[in-house]
Amino acid sequence: MSTAGSFYYLRPGTFDVLGYSYGKLEGVASRRGKVKINLVLSGRWANEKIQVSEVTLADITEREVSKAEALQGPGTFVGGAICTTRVPLGGVRVWAYGLVTGYQWSTHRQEGTVDVNFGDSTETVPYQADNLQDVSVEIYALRPCASCGTSAVMPRELKQIHEKVYKKFNGADQIAVRNVDELVVDARVKPVNEAAILPIFDITNSKLCHVSVKHILDHVFYKDGNRPPPAGLVLNDSIFTAVDSVTDVVNTPTQLELNESVNDGLSDSEDDEVQQVPNPITTRRNETTDEPPRKRRRTGDSPHAVEAADRLHELRLRCQADQALQAYIDQLISLRRVGTAVERSSLISLTPRPVSEDNSQFRPSGIQSRIHQTLVHGNFSYMTPQQFIEHVQIHWNRYGLFPHPAVLRGLFSWDFGTRGLSIMHFVRVTEREKRDSVRRYDMSILSRKNSLPAPSSVSEFSMPVVQDLFTHVLKFLVELRVREMPNTRRALTELVEWTDERVELFRVHIADGAITLVAEIKTQFSTSHEAFLRVNQMILRQDVEAALAEANTAVTRRRTGEQPSATSTTGSYSKRPARGPVPLEVLKALPKQGGKAVCMRYLSREGCRGWNGKCRVDGRVHFKPAVLEDVVKQYIEKKYGGLAADLE
Repeated sequence: MSTAGSFYYLRPGTFDVLGYSYGKLEGVASRRGKVKINLVLSGRWANEKIQVSEVTLADITEREVSKAEALQGPGTFVGGAICTTRVPLGGVRVWAYGLVTGYQWSTHRQEGTVDVNFGDSTETVPYQADNLQDVSVEIYALRPCASCGTSAVMPRELKQIHEKVYKKFNGADQIAVRNVDELVVDARVKPVNEAAILPIFDITNSKLCHVSVKHILDHVFYKDGNRPPPAGLVLNDSIFTAVDSVTDVVNTPTQLELNESVNDGLSDSEDDEVQQVPNPITTRRNETTDEPPRKRRRTGDSPHAVEAADRLHELRLRCQADQALQAYIDQLISLRRVGTAVERSSLISLTPRPVSEDNSQFRPSGIQSRIHQTLVHGNFSYMTPQQFIEHVQIHWNRYGLFPHPAVLRGLFSWDFGTRGLSIMHFVRVTEREKRDSVRRYDMSILSRKNSLPAPSSVSEFSMPVVQDLFTHVLKFLVELRVREMPNTRRALTELVEWTDERVELFRVHIADGAITLVAEIKTQFSTSHEAFLRVNQMILRQDVEAALAEANTAVTRRRTGEQPSATSTTGSYSKRPARGPVPLEVLKALPKQGGKAVCMRYLSREGCRGWNGKCRVDGRVHFKPAVLEDVVKQYIEKKYGGLAADLE
């Protein structure tokens, strides 16, 4: 039930901010069901001014969120352009620009994640407001610091570069500049490729639109900036629709292409057989005329092809640190060019042929890709499905398993159990076993046509009993340290001997082959086990007996008036004879009290602790004389390192 102080995730337009926001309910609803709600200054809107809006309570009741989520504000970044850090495949951490397309909040962990579309892929990253720098759409399109290392450009430097480019592009206190080459305000800034295709987020319907960088810059510079466009430039009212996106009917996808693009994420694409769907236009043409096939008239590359090519070029620029990956991308670009040239020069029939791909390629379904992206991280998250499987195949000796394509395909999406994958598919194999298996299986076909091999039979099972034993021993000893247990020398000796006996018993059971008894040894390392309780009781009994004996000795000494002897007392309180013979002239010069000479150690920096106020050396007494002879001072300086501080 909504009460005062509740927090809500609000739609765009509730406050004077461009995007989603969080609000805090104030007061109670009026008769018309209206309530006042305050803007929560968090996330993207942390530096905004205080705002109050009036909304209908029924419209926001189901959008209530926790206080922790509202104060951190991950949902405020949805729909916004950001600049954050990213580690490309095989590269170093660099700055990257992207769009936040969604978010999630974990009530259990009290933390959130955001979905960031970087153009070439969408990644789910942990939400940290300090690591997400909100940028304007023109900075997102210009990308002044894209692929710059985070060590070369620090966060404050990044913000400063963004401000300079923004002011120069929009003409803040200066003449506005549209030419991207003139917007290079720093040696680390590179001009953007205006032909590149970027996604932008339409917040009105929560959809992504793909337009060129040139279209974004033209719309912001001329349309939003109220500047007259150059001759021949036509701009729509919305930035999400470019004029050149309207294509001729020849480029309209056929029903076959539509069927291929609309794919259910729950189905395995490898199992789908390509069905030939007749094109109604060409079917009618074949029915009405006997015109022979003609060459295809080129009306321009489709927007999807242009977008894919631009993304490849952009990805190549981002991977400058990885020459091997750049070479791989160059091969893809060359293959696309060769394929386009062959398509333009080939003769085709009017009846469309089914579009098919190489049957040896791995094409995971939507749910398989989602599972894979959830499980992997690091460099593996940047690999395509084909690259992932080929990488494991190449480096099979690093993992020790036999890299059968069907096994790796199952590993990609964790297809254990009913999907057919077994842990016995991942047993270690030798080089010879691997060569023998390669002769029996086709290692190049990655599709589902290459079925899973039979898993290895179970002949033995490794039992990590030694590791389990010492893990329990470690936990047991750590627990003893935090407990108030006797730590005398005798108690520690008993504990060490008891531990040695348990480990020896472990060895005996191993030699006898009693695996069940071996596994039970670790259970004895517990403070509640009867074996430990017995040794603990023995330790306590010994300590009690020692304490009683010491108490009886002390009572006897008090009755007889004896001083503790060297044999009955240990430590610093035991009596000991004086250091060597003291020169006669020093003895004569020592001050005396009650017929006893003063203790020179007591007067030195070392000091003499004594026993019950008496000196530990026979014939000496503790007191501080008013005057000391020079010969005594020199002797104390030589033997004991000097006089005490209060006697100097």
